[in-house]
Amino acid sequence: MLCRQFTTSAARAATKKNNLFNALFKQKRPRPRIPQTEDEIMAPLPPNTAKAAFSGTPPRPANKRPPKMVEVTRKQGLRGLLSSIFKTDQSSHRTAQRFRQEKLSNIGLNQVKFLNTDSITNILYWYTVDMKFNQSDFQRLLPDKNLRVGSYDPQFDTIDIEVHRARNPVNLTRWMGYFLTFKSKDAAMVYYQETLGAELCGMPLKLRFVEPSIRGYTSPLLDKAPGVSRHSHALILGLPVGYSETTILRVLWDYDLIDDDKLAVQRVPVDRVKYGGSPFVLRFKSEEEADRFVKDYNQQIFPYTSSRVLCEVVD
Repeated sequence: MLCRQFTTSAARAATKKNNLFNALFKQKRPRPRIPQTEDEIMAPLPPNTAKAAFSGTPPRPANKRPPKMVEVTRKQGLRGLLSSIFKTDQSSHRTAQRFRQEKLSNIGLNQVKFLNTDSITNILYWYTVDMKFNQSDFQRLLPDKNLRVGSYDPQFDTIDIEVHRARNPVNLTRWMGYFLTFKSKDAAMVYYQETLGAELCGMPLKLRFVEPSIRGYTSPLLDKAPGVSRHSHALILGLPVGYSETTILRVLWDYDLIDDDKLAVQRVPVDRVKYGGSPFVLRFKSEEEADRFVKDYNQQIFPYTSSRVLCEVVD
């Protein structure tokens, strides 16, 4: 009898010890929140906080019962989900229908107010990476006259654009960006407005108006030979140091260069060119001859050299 009573007492003690161990170590305690404001710091502690700290159980907030678990069947949950989706969809349709019934006003930019600003010119600039674009690429971005946002004078049904690359005025090497030149400020404004948010080869077309005096728009080298267009100029990069203009004239004897030998082949300053000797500017009598020269010698080993050269038309 005494042995049985001792065994029962030992079992009760072990059970109590296990319960205490589980309460202290196996129970997930919530992390105490650190007071942030002065009111939270000075607020009195909840009752039984000290007692709970020694007992190992988190204190229960005063006058707050644990929330009751509401059982929701699968049918009720699906019904509630469909109801919420229907209400949201119905609200969005109502908003869209109200927007369609409103009168459209102030379509497009105010042309008079827009043109009176000082920053409006007939030149637009687009800063972009070094990619090859031409006039037709920018022309396709302009919507048809029946699909445009604003209403304009019939003279703007077709807009002529002159596109050329930004270039170093010292030696005509490439810079980042393109210039779009229009016949008037009105034409530039129409193109600017109708291409807002457009993309070209995945890149956003962020245009801005610039003055003709901006660096990179033109170069004194393009004005030295009157009557020679911009696209009749070609550029050679990568020739070795010491390669002369006379040697280039001998190599290109079958090309229609201009009659003035000093202007037909002109050495220009190196400036920031990182390879080869000084660049050379070639002036041809026609744009077709400049294109033929580039097709024949671009990325090819130039005569009397052992290196490949880069040739391009000054676009």
